[in-house]
Amino acid sequence: MLPIDCDNDGIIGFSIIKCFSRTLATLRIMKRTARVLFYFVLFQLFPLNAQNSLHFDGSNDYVICGTDTSLSNFNKNITIEAWVYADQWKTNVYEGGIAVKEDNNNNYGYMFRAGNGGRLNFAIGQGAWRELTTTSAVMKTSQWYHIAASYDGSYMRLYVDGKIVDSLYETDAIGVSSNVPLVIGGHSNPTAYSRHWAGKIDEVRIWKVTRTAAQISQNMGNEFCVSEPNLVAYYKLNHGTANGSNTAVNVAKDYSKFKNDGKLLNFDLIKSSSNWTQGVSLSKTTVFDTISVSKCNSYQLPGSQKNVYASGVYNATIDNYMGCDSQLTINLTIRANSRTDLSFVVCDSMKSLNLSKYYTQSGKYAEILVNQYGCDSVVAIDLTITKPAITEKKYKACNSVKLDRFPETIVYESGIRSDTFMGWGGCDSVVLHRFEVLKPTRDTQTLYLCNFIACPTDKNVVYKKIGIYYDTIINHLGCDSFIVYNVVSARSEGEISVKACSSYLSPSKSRTWTESGTYRDTLIGANYLACDSFVVINLTINKPSVETINISACEEYISPKGKRVTESGKIFESIQSYLGCDSINYIYNVSIVKIDRSLSRDWNTIISGEPEQGGTAFQWLNCAEKFAVITGANSGKYDISSSGEFAVEITKGKCIDTSRCMVYAYTNNKNMGQSKARVYPNPTSGKLQITLPSFYENVEAQLFNNLGQVVEAINLGNGSEFEVNTGLTAGIYRLRLYNETSEISNFTIIKK
Repeated sequence: MLPIDCDNDGIIGFSIIKCFSRTLATLRIMKRTARVLFYFVLFQLFPLNAQNSLHFDGSNDYVICGTDTSLSNFNKNITIEAWVYADQWKTNVYEGGIAVKEDNNNNYGYMFRAGNGGRLNFAIGQGAWRELTTTSAVMKTSQWYHIAASYDGSYMRLYVDGKIVDSLYETDAIGVSSNVPLVIGGHSNPTAYSRHWAGKIDEVRIWKVTRTAAQISQNMGNEFCVSEPNLVAYYKLNHGTANGSNTAVNVAKDYSKFKNDGKLLNFDLIKSSSNWTQGVSLSKTTVFDTISVSKCNSYQLPGSQKNVYASGVYNATIDNYMGCDSQLTINLTIRANSRTDLSFVVCDSMKSLNLSKYYTQSGKYAEILVNQYGCDSVVAIDLTITKPAITEKKYKACNSVKLDRFPETIVYESGIRSDTFMGWGGCDSVVLHRFEVLKPTRDTQTLYLCNFIACPTDKNVVYKKIGIYYDTIINHLGCDSFIVYNVVSARSEGEISVKACSSYLSPSKSRTWTESGTYRDTLIGANYLACDSFVVINLTINKPSVETINISACEEYISPKGKRVTESGKIFESIQSYLGCDSINYIYNVSIVKIDRSLSRDWNTIISGEPEQGGTAFQWLNCAEKFAVITGANSGKYDISSSGEFAVEITKGKCIDTSRCMVYAYTNNKNMGQSKARVYPNPTSGKLQITLPSFYENVEAQLFNNLGQVVEAINLGNGSEFEVNTGLTAGIYRLRLYNETSEISNFTIIKK
């Protein structure tokens, strides 16, 4: 160490005090600097890991990674990646779970799986599952593959070794599966579903963003060594010793910022199966950093047991927080200890330089201080102590004491008086009179009683009840001393108010209560005096209430929690209290009223698609006259008397809906002919059903526009019933039916 730099002010005592104060200030600064430097280096000191993977036996082992919200809230953007090595394929593609977060109760979450001879499967759910499975095998057993699945709100995509192998158009969001865990190598409910992966899994990554094909391809062979944005889960699975004894290595670390470490369950961890094993060889990026370190005498290089003793530049390779190599350059300064010699001559005693003690004897002493560099500074002290000549006289008596001094002095209270004379060597010669005047005294003490307590001044006396007790002590000079003992109970009492869900365990853990009420509990020997503590508990047990609500809705119903219901039935929702209990369980009896707004035509009769039944009302409207009500047209059918545009308003319970307006051309009896042929539906979307009253041969059909031009001719052949698909645009047409011998019928057709 370097010597302490102190000024010589000419006065030895003042000089030492200044030097010592300066040294302490330097010490405090160096301690702070050393602490910061220590923390800077410490965060990097993690053991190096091999590029391993995790082998799953396909029977019962899996990794459970928790239910943190970071693993659930994806909406319409997600990417899942992994390296996989299959020992065998399960029969169905859904039986080989790779990364699964499936909420079966609500059909929410996401799944990444493989099986069925090497097919790959990706599923997302929000009330219903949308699944993409490759049409053929894209992987083989006993071979490493990089696989990925992504969704961007429009397309689900599957990748193998960086190349897209299948896609599916889809627009649903990904339901929030907050109540089930993410599981690697199995199902989110592994006890109910035996869908375990058989083989190895490595480098599992989950992103809250849609990764492009280029990003997947460029990074699938690289191990990330710095934190990546939008990476919400990163399981490198590089732990343990490949195929070694790893019974203590039962956690899969999450290298994302969310730290959702996975727990290994049902793994053997002692052989090549169901254990940490050799993984995929990936590229790593080395992180470089430079630090400056100042140490005393020696320094141990990070990540090794090597000590160095000389200043210089050193290199060390350690593992950074992402499990990758970090190349550290250390600019090291080694400082030596220092030594200072000091001499003192003092009277009676001297306080040590480090203020920790006093020297009262002459001699040579050594103290270790810290210099301005934080290193030891040895101070050698040559100390001479000159003692004052002290003569002490002691007195003790009751009531008063006569002191042996001139002039004669009588005192009535205990104390010390001194007579001082000039001595040699700079120290005074002192006559010390130490006198004790004993008087009748009265003292009060508090004693704490559990069951009994002995009197402190008379062990033969035992107090068993609380109260005031007295004792008198006679000293050797005959002076009385009175003591009052205030004996109080040491037992404590208290009252607490508690709210709990379903049940509550008493503070003494001896009883469990399931009903609200006031209870008492005893904590034996639990207070700070080791006596019993009595507790009154005002307990409230929160139990959920059940409410049934009948709902009638038109077409659909949105529940208070946002569930969309389109079919009649029961739905269940709960509201939780601040304690996490179910406060109210709601049962909604939902009745969905649906109205068929379609229209069809039978000659000059317009027919509503909604059946005529009790509670359903109809009102036909004339669209061309601003939806004027047609008087008397109140059934499910309306016979038109002239061409026009009509609609029907349908009332069903509290629900009212109106069909769209349709144009209908009135067909008189002459146009219908005597054949009683039928063409329906009319208006039509393009498909016509033709029914003739009898069997005809070589039937031909012609369609004419409003200019009388033939726009379509069709050979219908032989029969009495035909189906015609036309490619006509919207408008009004005439349909003519005939054969070689007769004109069969004519119709006016409206194309929608």
